[in-house]
Amino acid sequence: MVNPYSVAAALLAATVSYIGVKTADAGGASVTRTFNATSVGAAATGRRIVLLVHWYGGAARSISSALIGGVAATIHAQVTNPTAYGGAYTMGVAAISAPIDAGTSLNISVTFDGTMGNSVMIGVYNCVGINSGTAVDTDTEIAASNPITLNLDVQNGGVLIGGFVRYHNSGNSVTGETENYDATFSSIRGFGGSLAVVADESNRAVVFSTDTATALYGAAVAVSLR
Repeated sequence: MVNPYSVAAALLAATVSYIGVKTADAGGASVTRTFNATSVGAAATGRRIVLLVHWYGGAARSISSALIGGVAATIHAQVTNPTAYGGAYTMGVAAISAPIDAGTSLNISVTFDGTMGNSVMIGVYNCVGINSGTAVDTDTEIAASNPITLNLDVQNGGVLIGGFVRYHNSGNSVTGETENYDATFSSIRGFGGSLAVVADESNRAVVFSTDTATALYGAAVAVSLR
């Protein structure tokens, strides 16, 4: 039997580049939020655009579908914390991606299972050399404590991308990946990080924490790709 880990190690290592964050375009409440003319980095053959999507609203929502440059995105994992912060707002986060070689600026749309306001933000990653759109592993967690720990398998030459959403306090940090952003949108905080994987590892821990003693009141997601 062929060892898939040995095969993966023989392939060229994938690269992961953090590009930036963007909040949803202005407009009235809608089930679909748009992010037009979003910078996605350099075009390349074998490129996959990976997004961390952060949101909050008055009702618990989940993503139904998404388009990245007109290409249907794979929803690798998503989670919504059903416990409303302050009795009013629920928060969610997802990891999605699509293969698209051309273009440095793309229109992106995310459709939810119910009406959303403008309180949606994306973190954008440009990955080259991802050989499968099927995740090696994913993990999600509803924030009930501080810190939050995710565990997932990673493969040599692959990438790991993970993030969380919480109420707006700063002072957030992560171990198990490199922090890329810690940004505020509509009084909510979106955090994201990534890692170019250099060795196979089972149950790699990605630990999100904050410098306050309170629970994170949000949700976390991570995806491993190869």
